[in-house]
Amino acid sequence: MKALPNACVMTYMYPTYVPVPSGPGSPSGKYGLFLYHEGWKKIDFEQHLRRLAGVPVLFIPGNGGSYKQVRSLGAESDRAYNAGPQDKAYYQQSFFTPDEAGMSNVENLWGRESWDSPDHYVNRLDWFAVDLEGEHSALDGRILEEHTEYVVQAIHRVTRCQFFFDILDQYRESLRARSGGKRGNEDALPTSVIVVGHSMGGFVARAAVVHPELRKGTVQTVVTISSPHLLPPLALQPSLGHFFSRINKAWRMGYSSPRSRSGRPRPSSEAPLSDVIVISLPGGIYDYQVRSRMASLDTIVPATNSLTVGAPEMLNAWLSTEHQTILWCNQLVVQLAHTLLNVVDRQTGQVISSPRTRLAVFIARLRSAIPQTFGWLATADLMDDKESASGRNGDRDFHVDTSLVTVLAMDGRRRWLDIQKQAVHGRSNFVLVTNFAPCLGIRVHLWHGKSKKANHNAVEVTAKMVQLPSAPAPRQAEPGGQSEQASPSGILRLSADDLEGFRYITISVAPRPTVVGRPPPAASMAVGQFIDPRDGSAFLSAWSILSSTYRSQSLHLNEKHPLVMNFSVSVGFGVLPLLMEVKTASCGISDRQQAGDSEVANLCKLRCFPPLAMLWDPYAGLQILPNLRVETIVSDSSTVLPGLKYGSQEASMVLLADPHCGYNITFKLAKSITVNRFLLTHASQIGGFMVAVLLYALSRQARAWELDTSFPSLYACLERNFMFPVPFLPLCFGPLFIYFFRTTIGGDIPPPYVQTSVMVRKVRAVPRLTTGIVATVLVFFVHPVLGLSVLLLAHTWSCHLALCSYRETRATADRPQADANSRRNGHHNGGKDDLDESSVVDTKSVALVHLESFKFFQGLLLLHFTATAMLLPSFIAWTQRPKVDRTLPWFLDSLLCFGVLLHGLYASSGGADTISSFSRFEALRSYGLSVVFAVSGLYTYWAGLCLAPYRAFYAFAAIGLITSVMRYTDKNKGDCCSLYKSKRRHFHGH
Repeated sequence: MKALPNACVMTYMYPTYVPVPSGPGSPSGKYGLFLYHEGWKKIDFEQHLRRLAGVPVLFIPGNGGSYKQVRSLGAESDRAYNAGPQDKAYYQQSFFTPDEAGMSNVENLWGRESWDSPDHYVNRLDWFAVDLEGEHSALDGRILEEHTEYVVQAIHRVTRCQFFFDILDQYRESLRARSGGKRGNEDALPTSVIVVGHSMGGFVARAAVVHPELRKGTVQTVVTISSPHLLPPLALQPSLGHFFSRINKAWRMGYSSPRSRSGRPRPSSEAPLSDVIVISLPGGIYDYQVRSRMASLDTIVPATNSLTVGAPEMLNAWLSTEHQTILWCNQLVVQLAHTLLNVVDRQTGQVISSPRTRLAVFIARLRSAIPQTFGWLATADLMDDKESASGRNGDRDFHVDTSLVTVLAMDGRRRWLDIQKQAVHGRSNFVLVTNFAPCLGIRVHLWHGKSKKANHNAVEVTAKMVQLPSAPAPRQAEPGGQSEQASPSGILRLSADDLEGFRYITISVAPRPTVVGRPPPAASMAVGQFIDPRDGSAFLSAWSILSSTYRSQSLHLNEKHPLVMNFSVSVGFGVLPLLMEVKTASCGISDRQQAGDSEVANLCKLRCFPPLAMLWDPYAGLQILPNLRVETIVSDSSTVLPGLKYGSQEASMVLLADPHCGYNITFKLAKSITVNRFLLTHASQIGGFMVAVLLYALSRQARAWELDTSFPSLYACLERNFMFPVPFLPLCFGPLFIYFFRTTIGGDIPPPYVQTSVMVRKVRAVPRLTTGIVATVLVFFVHPVLGLSVLLLAHTWSCHLALCSYRETRATADRPQADANSRRNGHHNGGKDDLDESSVVDTKSVALVHLESFKFFQGLLLLHFTATAMLLPSFIAWTQRPKVDRTLPWFLDSLLCFGVLLHGLYASSGGADTISSFSRFEALRSYGLSVVFAVSGLYTYWAGLCLAPYRAFYAFAAIGLITSVMRYTDKNKGDCCSLYKSKRRHFHGH
């Protein structure tokens, strides 16, 4: 039996990193290339490079990663090559789905390489790794592009550099060195490199494949480990989001069929990327940095060339891992190393040329067959059940007359079940769970009858058994004593179509092995039952799950219940996690009063195997929970992105429970985990929503000025907007309705040269021009955050001046009022009191002007502070790079930030009166800048729902462009003075 540990096992190694020279006379760069060697002996680097003859594999580290992270994969690959293939298991392997098979012949797709394990591996893996200086590629698009450029250079460029030796050149030089300077057999040289990337390194690998400088065919297999594909994990920088969109568009176009000159589509095999397959391995629920939906290849790579397998559903791994743990988790690393060695062709010693055969190897070696066994994934018909001759042994045979059969020992006997007698009353399916090894410990056959002729036409269905992750084997109290039942390690499910035309099922158990000097094995078991698929089914609605917050929901299973319990849930377990508890209530004990609860529980553990739960979400995949007692049922599902194939509208849970025992099942909503999952899943959407809320508040301020009413503060606008007035209801619920509807249907220049003297005079005359020049230079030539920081300082200074002016003006207004009151109490002074009162009113009006200016600048400060904060991760990654390696920012980022500068400079120059300039246009006479802010908020709201909050910069730039155009138009008309100086309005302060 295979044990399922509670956590990952550490991988140990003896690493040596051999630097790969760039070539004679090559210029020194900031990045490097290394070759991994496993072993504790000291080696000669130059001689080691001359002996290269394996299969090249390039490892690309992720965000802030090191090239030394290749050590776990390199060490386990070396051990796997020396020790040979894994022990052969006769469990059923995963098949192609109809989408993965495509229009090709299914029988020709599934080669022997995917089914039969070789006796030995024909060639080793040579692991290379690129040293990217630990740069944070997830925070800045420029760094990501530079990493892609170097990876292309390290693999094989179209434009050859005379000073640089790439990976494939190293093999050519090695062959020439082994041949004594002569040209050897170049047919044995590798022509492609397997690329394995972790985190952002996986996206760099995909970006390198579609790079125009990469030679065609040099990369045909890409394996990404916990890598984002749909969107960046921190989608705040516009250039980073644009880079992702451009690369994904290139991949979609790469698999589209080209057209001939006549306009007819050519075969799909002629597509540029038809020979490239991509394997994505998400970490699961514990990977908080890259969620499973981000690691999906859906809508990017067609199913015929891609495979997404989460760590919880990977064979021999069966557990979720953290983002960095996945690189040294021994269960996962060992399985991946053996899978990559199986991709090597046994004839040529290099990677298998057929992309469908390579994909078949990954499907068979990585993905569990459980989803296809229970019908969660469709299956293409790949193979027929094999017929075998099985003679009868009447002395060791006996018949089972019930629909339930139990095996509690390796007795070497064969049990016969009559299908016609037992498969009645809707019990058309047969299910068998066991911890016997298939073919070695147990065999299952279907028989047409008991005649001598039928014996030679028995069909063996043992190969249909699929593997389950079993918990650690229970310990025996004493040799020969009875122990607890072990967790099942395999399940066989035969549908009504499988049983049609047969009369009997036989279950043959091997005899018990005898080993001298060792205790006998722990308790073995096998439980089979004819079941009705409709029995044992339950539906959990969202309302019942939510109501369990106050009152736990319970379900009681009596003895002789169905072996398989199927629970359908209306929402994914990632949206509403459950806290589930399964307690053994009975196990056939007649007198329960004399035996205590603890004794009954111990006796039931000796008779019944521990329950096991299997969770399936169409998007998060499979997760298995053995030894289920008290467990939180949660998956990595979430609301689907617009345009993706799967969502989380419905999930399934299958509970395997021993029919000999009764159980009490209770579940309730896990509130704290629900809140954590909501924040993790919708963090990007919350960010976009916050920006939209701020824009809506500015829209209300602008509308108040247009209506000549009291100018509200930003906080007052936020409070009024959250009261959901009628005009804002469509803006709030409209995008939500569209978003969930699409989810349900499954459908996403530098300034001119100026002389120094002239510039100094202008700076002294117009201080705001200084802010614009300095900020623009920083935005385009240093980093956008620095330029926006200058704008924030200007807004802060404006707020400070407005408050100081308001305080001084208010104090000036209070002194005449006090003097007037004192004179009024003393004696009357004619018309002087009336003059003082009018001056007080004018002074208070001026004070209100300063107060409204403060409110206006406060809104600008918060809006532009939000834009600056969104680019802070990129700025942090920029500052961590050496000064010599810092490059100019991306033009897209600088251009959008320049639009933010235009909004800040033009709006602040006119104060709150800037809003009134829009009322001069006929189209915006009734609704001015408030419409612009409202539309921008709506666009940002939708961008946040699509997990693309970086698109808020497009709204910021549009506001800045519109503001600058309107100000420039007013200035040319000569209305600037009257607009900003002579315009008077009624103030509603009291």
